[in-house]
Amino acid sequence: LIAMLLAVITGAAAFALWRSDTGSSTSAKPESALLSGDEFPGAQINRIELQRGADERFVFARDDRGWMQVEPFLHPVDEFSIGQLVQIAASLRVGRTLASNTADANADDASLGLSPPRGVVRYAWDGGELTLRLGRGSMGGRAYLQIGADGPIHVVNRDLHDRALEMDPREWRQRRLFAHAGPESSRVRSRQFNRTLELRRERRAWRMTEPVT
Repeated sequence: LIAMLLAVITGAAAFALWRSDTGSSTSAKPESALLSGDEFPGAQINRIELQRGADERFVFARDDRGWMQVEPFLHPVDEFSIGQLVQIAASLRVGRTLASNTADANADDASLGLSPPRGVVRYAWDGGELTLRLGRGSMGGRAYLQIGADGPIHVVNRDLHDRALEMDPREWRQRRLFAHAGPESSRVRSRQFNRTLELRRERRAWRMTEPVT
């Protein structure tokens, strides 16, 4: 009897916490798509800027040879890993949408982790861009997200939050800098986005030469 009573109390408390955590909602049917293909043309995206908190910033750009990390330093990246930042955003599902007036939703930006945001992902393509502001996590694998600085706040699945904010950036980078270099190579030159990196082998050591223009 005591165990059943505790279970009832625990369930009621969890339900009350969930109600207060998500707040009142307006619009957006449960599990509707966050973004349409017209406002988020994934195949055309050629630049991604990721800000983590106030200190970490990463920029990835794509040309006809594929994706590269261009900030904080130039480095080849794994095409699949960077592509997931696009695919996951395109697949985000909305569980609830808070009122555009956060006071009406009994919540404020700070309590939702949006003032400042935990992270910001900016997607750009020729002729357009879209910014997603990532807030704190909610219950049940959900998290808060805002489109732009003034848009409504959504409760979405937290897949993008996990990859953009929690994943080690080293997992995005290619382990092998020069895919076509072999044991007999004595010089390697790589050019990406008008920047050239050249390495020369001197006996058993590799040394970087002066930047080539």
